[in-house]
Amino acid sequence: MTQMNSNNKGEDNDDGQIIRHERHRFAELVRAMNAGTWETDLIGNTSIVNERYAEILGYTLEELGPVNYDVWTGLTHPDDMIRLNQVLEEHFAGKKPYYECEVRMKHKNGHWVWILDKGRVAEWTEDGKPAFMFGSHQDITSIKETEEELRIAKEEAIRATQSKSEFLANMSHEIRTPLNAVIGYLDLMLQGKEEVRKEYLEIAHTSALSLLDLINDILDFSKIEAGKLELHFEFFPIRTLVDQLRSILFYSFQKKDIEFKIQIDPQIPEFLKMDLIRLRQILINLIGNAVKFTEKGFVTFEIKVLKLNNDTEANLLFSVQDTGIGIEKESFDKIFEMFSQEDSSTTRKYGGTGLGLTITNHLLKQMNSKLQLESEFGTGSNFSFVLKMEFSNSIQEPVPKNSEESKHETIQSNHSLISIQPKILIVDDNEINLTLLKTMLQRIVPKALVLQAIDGEEAISIYQKETPDFIFMDIQMPKTNGFDATLKIREIQKSNPKNVIIVALTAGETTDEKEKSFQVGFDDFISKPVVSKTIANCLTKFFLR
Repeated sequence: MTQMNSNNKGEDNDDGQIIRHERHRFAELVRAMNAGTWETDLIGNTSIVNERYAEILGYTLEELGPVNYDVWTGLTHPDDMIRLNQVLEEHFAGKKPYYECEVRMKHKNGHWVWILDKGRVAEWTEDGKPAFMFGSHQDITSIKETEEELRIAKEEAIRATQSKSEFLANMSHEIRTPLNAVIGYLDLMLQGKEEVRKEYLEIAHTSALSLLDLINDILDFSKIEAGKLELHFEFFPIRTLVDQLRSILFYSFQKKDIEFKIQIDPQIPEFLKMDLIRLRQILINLIGNAVKFTEKGFVTFEIKVLKLNNDTEANLLFSVQDTGIGIEKESFDKIFEMFSQEDSSTTRKYGGTGLGLTITNHLLKQMNSKLQLESEFGTGSNFSFVLKMEFSNSIQEPVPKNSEESKHETIQSNHSLISIQPKILIVDDNEINLTLLKTMLQRIVPKALVLQAIDGEEAISIYQKETPDFIFMDIQMPKTNGFDATLKIREIQKSNPKNVIIVALTAGETTDEKEKSFQVGFDDFISKPVVSKTIANCLTKFFLR
């Protein structure tokens, strides 16, 4: 008996060790899961939770105190309690072996913590009601935040895709419209009578310039996205800017029969340090938009001194006010977004890329400024910005001549070019471009010998045989491109004392392409499309300097 008792005692000790060992393993498993655990007596409405449960909510066990049903529901978001009760009812009804529900519980600091609540009934009463449950709480806040970020990113991506799709559809329309006029009127001119050909050419020319503006907008947008849009500041007379605006926009105002008012503060200094091309682009954009959306009345362009900071710097206000259709206040932000206009009907009625104001705002940002808008729907709009600009009333730096002086200079240059007899090689893989450039050269320098090549390989061969004085070289060509051809010609030239001028004449106008052109040995860089004046000025620069 004693031995038996001894053996029984040993068995009891073994069972106890097993139970303690299993409890320890379970505790380590829970700790490894970093989960809060709970046990609930549904009959007595009492719960036991571990330290991690309290920690997830920002409490210690002592601070949290006894956890009963009222405490638990008080910490849980009301909307989530509705869903949780539905899940529990399904579990109690035996539809699911356990329940699982995502709920928000209030942290001690007041914010909501996302919890994955899992549990099951472990004991039932004799009449089939749940008596005892246990389960776990897992903090899934970071997962839910990531899901929300992904959801927002997905929605933004969808919106961006839709905007770009609308932009491409709009661009297709915008490009085809002037292109149709170019093709249609040139066709009419070929078939029509002599007296109407000039009118057709003027319409085709205007449409082609409109098409070029669209392409420039797209290129500027591309540069903005790539972070490669740069500004170059020099002193220019304010009258240069104003005269150019008046000249460029004259036809637009005349066609719509609305008044163009220009108001320049008499205190404005004579010379301002600016990127003339980009500031002009900003103002043409704003004034052009004002004309587009104004059917009657006027557009006013004003420059005003807000503040003289010192003897060399002032804050200037530039504003463009119109009596057009105006903009609804809820659309203010939208019109500054890429590819967007106030609404699709605006795009259909008035046209445009939807990039103008985006490009304008980006340029102003590089000038440490920002576009401001005041508008009342149906009455008109006022776009304005402030620039801090250096100024001078007498500057020694060279400034561009006014339009009349430039025109006179070009005429004189062209007259001087008539008498020279250079040998000029033109290189382009497009036969139409070759014919166009040859025709221009025959008019500008009628005594020139014009040679032609359709790719870089042929250009190298002709150079070796003819040693021309001047080469207009396209860059993107089959077989041997313009870069490689120029490198080869410069290499050959080392054994030939005669220098050849090589000018890039290309449809590309990126900064990278321009920089590479000078690196490989080009003397100058011209972007297509070109007119006779551009070619004449280039030849003058090298032959008559």
